[in-house]
Amino acid sequence: MPDQTRNAALTVELVKAFAGEMASIDPTWQRAFLRLAAEPGMTEVKASLVGTRGVEIVDVIAHKPFFHWANGIVEELRDSLPSASPFKVALVELNADFSYEVKYEFDNARRWAISKLNGGSGLPSEY
Repeated sequence: MPDQTRNAALTVELVKAFAGEMASIDPTWQRAFLRLAAEPGMTEVKASLVGTRGVEIVDVIAHKPFFHWANGIVEELRDSLPSASPFKVALVELNADFSYEVKYEFDNARRWAISKLNGGSGLPSEY
């Protein structure tokens, strides 16, 4: 399968799984963010959602099967992009109407960090 076709298929698969996971957490969710970071020998996946209760960080342990699966496709997603340098971070913004946008960062491995520590809002930083 050509890389662009593989990237599109992986992206759709990821977004569908992410939407299903968000619905299982909060059926009234409005918007969600999934951050996938890839460095040599290390991957990290974090998520947050906006719902009627405000912004929540998704508990990786409570949703371990999804995060384990998502972590497993980070490298494959990264390798499927036709770029001279692989992405360091991908950010999926998903809306409750299932519209979504995927952004890639090729230089700054700290971009779009999701945290509530040190005054973070739970939304991706620099967003």
